[in-house]
Amino acid sequence: MYVYTLCSFLLKKLYPSELYYVPKTGRLLIHYAIIESYQLCAFCSYPTRKAGYEQRDKYMKKIKLGGHKKGSVIRGYALVDNRYYEELNKVNWHLQNGRYAGRIEKIDGKQKVVLMHAFLLKTPKGMQTDHIDGNGLNNQQKNLRICTASQNQMNTGKRKTNTSGFKGVSWDKRNKKWRANIKINGKKIHLGCFDDKLFAYAAYCEACIKYHGEFANLD
Repeated sequence: MYVYTLCSFLLKKLYPSELYYVPKTGRLLIHYAIIESYQLCAFCSYPTRKAGYEQRDKYMKKIKLGGHKKGSVIRGYALVDNRYYEELNKVNWHLQNGRYAGRIEKIDGKQKVVLMHAFLLKTPKGMQTDHIDGNGLNNQQKNLRICTASQNQMNTGKRKTNTSGFKGVSWDKRNKKWRANIKINGKKIHLGCFDDKLFAYAAYCEACIKYHGEFANLD
């Protein structure tokens, strides 16, 4: 039987009722458990991001978004490395689409939006910038990576319309079972139907790590 390695801290926090054994795969599954600032995946000990968590350190500073004129409202803050703070703080940045830091710049006689994360990485045309922790305002270098549009979509959380509580899992009305699906290169792949949504999520997690690799997001 293959059992994923769990730290002693986590095992002390678990109750027997939170463990699940799947005979078909020979794996021991665990339900959600929070360890310090990280949340371990319920099924494979894969570290995922905890909502609202910011990796703050002494090498980070905040750039205010909006609020540059007297009496104006500050819409938020972008997190940046100390070494880029002075350069970035010379211009006014605003909150773009409620998710990113951006500024208006005249390019070839036309006004265009320049996103802070793309500016920092000098993201090539046709490529995108992914925020590893899912926070579009965390523009520390360690949180940014250049990627394709497909890879960027991999590192997204479950949809607001999700009713199972688990990414990649939905209710199949016809079969009256929980269905697990994953998107690979824009194509939806069916992973199976299960009586228990936890097992459906286990199937999704395994496929997600296998096919999405470093861009896998199990949240």
